[in-house]
Amino acid sequence: MKDLPAAGQRGIAAFKGLSIEVEDGKPLYEAEFKVNGRGRGVPFDESRNLVSVEERVALDSIPPAARDAIRSCAAAGKINLVEKVTNLRTPMAEPQVVQNDPCFQRLGP
Repeated sequence: MKDLPAAGQRGIAAFKGLSIEVEDGKPLYEAEFKVNGRGRGVPFDESRNLVSVEERVALDSIPPAARDAIRSCAAAGKINLVEKVTNLRTPMAEPQVVQNDPCFQRLGP
């Protein structure tokens, strides 16, 4: 690591781990980082294509209509975190709700 330039060393230091998720029956591999104090995930497929960028955000930072829909979907469950998911088409908010399944709310048109 000492042979890497400073920017590369910072990138490696920000790396927190890898995980595998199955979406639509296909594996997604996600590298997780901490950037500017916030968690960020970068999922990619079996062909090494970047799928999206996921960034943890405060619930209050997303548009009111999306925030209300997330709260409604969570019902009595506790909203554990909200991730802003940016893919090639539409940004989304992905809440992870304790004791309920995750629900999704589009932020764009």
